[in-house]
Amino acid sequence: IQSRNRGEPLSPPLSAGHTKTTFQDDLVIPDPLNIDSHVGYVPYQDKSLANAHNNGYARSGIATHSDLHNMNLARTSKIFHVIIVGGAFAGIRAAQELEQLVPPHMITITVIEKRDQYFYNLGALRAMVKPELIDIVWLPYNNIFKYPHNRVIKGEVTAVYPNAVILKDGRKMDFDSLLVSIGSVYPQPCKVDTASHVQGKAEMRMYADIVREAESILIIGGGPTGVGLAAEIATEYQNKTVILVHAGSRLLQSECTSEAMSRKALKKLKALGVKVFLNERVIIPDDEPLTYRIECRWLKTSKGRMLFSNFQVLCNGITFNTSMMNTLDPLFTHKIIDSNSGQIRVLPTMQIDHPELPWIFSAGDVCNTAGEKQAYRADSQGGHVARCIARMAQAWAHGNPQWFNVHLKEWHDPAQFMSVAMGPSAGITDTPWIVLGDLPTRIMKSRELFLQRRYREFNLEFPGVPKHKVNSSNSSMNGNKGRSKNNASSSNSSVLTRTGRDDDRFIRSAEDIRQAQALVQAHEQAQARALHHEQAKKRTHVQIHQHQQHQQQLLASQPSISSALSQGASSTSRHNIEQRIRARGGVATNIENP
Repeated sequence: IQSRNRGEPLSPPLSAGHTKTTFQDDLVIPDPLNIDSHVGYVPYQDKSLANAHNNGYARSGIATHSDLHNMNLARTSKIFHVIIVGGAFAGIRAAQELEQLVPPHMITITVIEKRDQYFYNLGALRAMVKPELIDIVWLPYNNIFKYPHNRVIKGEVTAVYPNAVILKDGRKMDFDSLLVSIGSVYPQPCKVDTASHVQGKAEMRMYADIVREAESILIIGGGPTGVGLAAEIATEYQNKTVILVHAGSRLLQSECTSEAMSRKALKKLKALGVKVFLNERVIIPDDEPLTYRIECRWLKTSKGRMLFSNFQVLCNGITFNTSMMNTLDPLFTHKIIDSNSGQIRVLPTMQIDHPELPWIFSAGDVCNTAGEKQAYRADSQGGHVARCIARMAQAWAHGNPQWFNVHLKEWHDPAQFMSVAMGPSAGITDTPWIVLGDLPTRIMKSRELFLQRRYREFNLEFPGVPKHKVNSSNSSMNGNKGRSKNNASSSNSSVLTRTGRDDDRFIRSAEDIRQAQALVQAHEQAQARALHHEQAKKRTHVQIHQHQQHQQQLLASQPSISSALSQGASSTSRHNIEQRIRARGGVATNIENP
């Protein structure tokens, strides 16, 4: 993008393939229909780069490092425009701190988030066993900013360029500095990946019902998510069979966790009755993937062990959707994206690893910083990026043509520690010095999962964690064998009522309504299958009991038959005795003729 000050003639002249489009600052952008114009997409108003563009160097999208430090970037306005892609931990922290650091007349902050509400994924695991938390883990973005010109918009970024982003609906938004903090993608149900909070709540209620109805649950993966989910289920439903399979030699295995923490986690899970298998992998056939529904299924491990379960949860396989960065530098994408992990390469200052784009940052799970991907580290990175962008904005406001080349401090990783909640009253915390147990972890995390703090940061009133009204240990399938179809249908209608309880103004389109209805229908089908499975199991138990009684009666009748034969019964009576034995399921071949 070439830019100019208001009232000044455009210099140098437009190159072929560019069209002038009027925006707020008279930006000149490449013609989107001309593919060649995107290749030479340089944001500089400098003669050296203009000559490089004419000589063909700009077709690669690369300027020399010396040119970057010798050129001047003309300001398009007096206001510094910042765009933050992703409204999760790092993005919200950066937006709120940046609003405090820079005066409001100098900066505008726009957060682009694909969800219409904030999803607090730290509460997703407990919400699977405590459905009353589902409404609490979704927070509106209405009050995160103090000034009205800063905003959160719903959208999905599909392409990133040096001075603009393109949204999925075709909108183009310009920026002077960019933060990419889109987080990570995790398999459901541990992380909901839906744009509508109505659909997200419906999915979470469906998964909570599945967990309540399933008798045996298989958890694949022994990281923080797998260990936390296994403990939550085993704590809430003590009569369920919970199986955890982990490919590593110890639970919570990483460079940042100690063996003492792994041993304590294993000891706590076994005390809760969880069956743990280490050094084994679950083999999932390609033609029969996991359905995340009630499904009676046998799965084989790498050691040949056969495991039966009603519900299977995958707690590994974290991925990163960084395809939007491919347009930033098409010929040198491998320098921006780590080919091994799929994450964005960053410098110690949290700038992307590209010397010609120092005004673009990345933070949170999506960047390739060392260590575990945890919320407190994402918060720390977001705060650091806010301070870096604030320095650039101040240099911009003072008219410094080298505003992008100001000195920035490196991000220092806070003290490494990991806290895993294992139920509302238990957990473990690993610090650089000692492994803490239930009491410190309960006070710090397990009791409220930092929900009160998050509500305070969003300037919302915390409603409090609802108390569980039903004795969950008696609400599994074993405790509900006498439930009728009418009760099942009433529970289905209650799910529909809860789904429709949300205000209609939050439903963005008719597609959200159709998706919610489809989820309710899937929930009804899942409950019908669970009820059918329960009735079939009950019939099986009755048949086994009848068979056992029959065997006992048969054994009790054997002495009378032997005495009758010893007294010389007639051939007709022997024939009748043999028929009665065969009718009872016994064997009459041992009766010898006199």
